[in-house]
Amino acid sequence: MTAPKPYAVPDATKAAFQANNWTSTLLKNNAYQPIETYCRKPKPQTGEDAFISTIINTPTTIPHLLTLQRKPGQLAKVPAGAPSLPAPPEQWAKIPSNQPADVVNLLYFGEPDLNGHPGIVHGGIISTLLDDLMAISVAAHIPDFDFADVNKFGQLFTMQLDVRFKRPVRTGAHAVLRTWCIGNEGRKWWVRAQLAQEESPIKPNGEKVEWVKKKYVCADAVGFFIMVKDSKL
Repeated sequence: MTAPKPYAVPDATKAAFQANNWTSTLLKNNAYQPIETYCRKPKPQTGEDAFISTIINTPTTIPHLLTLQRKPGQLAKVPAGAPSLPAPPEQWAKIPSNQPADVVNLLYFGEPDLNGHPGIVHGGIISTLLDDLMAISVAAHIPDFDFADVNKFGQLFTMQLDVRFKRPVRTGAHAVLRTWCIGNEGRKWWVRAQLAQEESPIKPNGEKVEWVKKKYVCADAVGFFIMVKDSKL
């Protein structure tokens, strides 16, 4: 695969993720490189991606989001063929424990404007993020792919997204979204994703967590995407 374009991480974004031990460690992983998160780039001429690039790109929503893509020579080969979907989660394609994610997204969830329940990110926001960010794994496996060059590549559409919520996602906290391509058949792509957070720094009894915090998968998802040229729409 061709290496993605160099991207200079904004100082405020870098500082936000260096401030947390977990995300700071991921930021230093030399197997990954930062890339521009295309869906977070405002496109006023077309209005594309307005929700994720503008509405939830504020200090009280998601002020910081950084995409780290595994370097091309280290990406795992995508299995050929289609996984058997739809299916219950226990039948979803398994991710080998030793297979690193294609893409790692670092996020900081602000507050209070993402709240569904108090202090908890609304599930619709989580689903929206999964929808947009899972597609980046597909792009990582297509040579020279450019989301902006629809004439050459077409557009990537979500055909199916199955999300299972396992734990609440806290606002005022960091999170990590990992994605893996699990199948490819021509223009069709299948992707797995897991959104994780650390345990709350405050225990139920009010005590602070002093040592390394546990990480929990809060949302698990599988998606089916298809690349479509304008002439086919």
